[in-house]
Amino acid sequence: MAWKVYTLLLCLFVIILVIIVLRRLYFHPLSRFPGPKLASITSFVLFYVLWTGREKVLVSQSASDLRVSRKVRAESPFF
Repeated sequence: MAWKVYTLLLCLFVIILVIIVLRRLYFHPLSRFPGPKLASITSFVLFYVLWTGREKVLVSQSASDLRVSRKVRAESPFF
């Protein structure tokens, strides 16, 4: 009987994950901007970039546009 409960919980977990991935890929307001799909699904890519420091990306957001700049100024307090 316990395996039925575990199977049900596993199925619910998988369904929730699929719903989250589909929402982030297709229905999120930022999904229309190009970029890596793994980065739009999870935060692991951002964590990796920040942890290793291999690629420094500055994202500037406003109400009307989204701009990504790969240039880092020397006076930037964040890098």
